[in-house]
Amino acid sequence: MENSNPFSIRNYHPDDFDHLLNLINHCSRSDAEPFSLTAIQLKDRLIAPDTIPAKDVFIVESSALWIVAYAEGFQRSRANEQLFLTRASILPAFRHQRIGTALLSELWTRVVELSVQENKTTILGARVNSNNKFARLLFEQFNMQHERTLIEMVCALSTGIPQVLIPSGIELIRWREYGEISSV
Repeated sequence: MENSNPFSIRNYHPDDFDHLLNLINHCSRSDAEPFSLTAIQLKDRLIAPDTIPAKDVFIVESSALWIVAYAEGFQRSRANEQLFLTRASILPAFRHQRIGTALLSELWTRVVELSVQENKTTILGARVNSNNKFARLLFEQFNMQHERTLIEMVCALSTGIPQVLIPSGIELIRWREYGEISSV
């Protein structure tokens, strides 16, 4: 019997790192997003205590190319519940081929597993660009509902950043997403 899906989904393996980084950045450029991901940032995401790459990161391979899409989930805990938040990228040429549905199904299965394992209510969450109607429709198929709207603001560094007066008693320090923060 012929496989109806021209792609397969598997869990992340460390050998995927460079291809995954290239995929994420290619998709960001294609979608005109104002940022790119560095190797250090991706490494930090993959070694973060709220992610188990071998269980929480899914890779989509196609017979035409190697990695054509991915999805990842990461946990955030609250008192009586936990959140499993997602990110995903699909190469433009492979969109609208039900890859998003397959990835969301994998994430959904992982959420159910975590909910049973932790014995907590687990909420699956995702951020969607307001102009991405296909992603919104996909999430609605999984009974996901719009919770809030975020406004993203950016500033081109070439225009310069205005000088800001910092009130006395406040100290600015560098942020490290997954490291110890100590005061100078």
